[in-house]
Amino acid sequence: GGSGRRWLVCSHEDSVTVLDLSNGTEIATIKTGLPNVCSAALFPDDKNVLVTCENTSLHMFDLTSGKQETVFKGHHGRLWDVDIHPDGKDFATAADDATVRVWKHSPGT
Repeated sequence: GGSGRRWLVCSHEDSVTVLDLSNGTEIATIKTGLPNVCSAALFPDDKNVLVTCENTSLHMFDLTSGKQETVFKGHHGRLWDVDIHPDGKDFATAADDATVRVWKHSPGT
């Protein structure tokens, strides 16, 4: 996700680490406090990270502060994956409830 120069590494514990591929340095590690982080995606503006875990909610964190900003609810099974459209306005999730949901992102609202 993001600008194409970033790599996200998910921990099955509770963290997501963002690496800069151009120089191999760690940009940030977000301690989510979530059980068994499964996947993560970085918005194109490199400001927010979406995180899935073993619960049924999608969580958005601020990359700079590491604080959770929003929780998206709607699935009835464990979330396995999240992907963000390149324009950053929409993202999709896939879950154990055999559904894919498309969400709208409205920064600042």
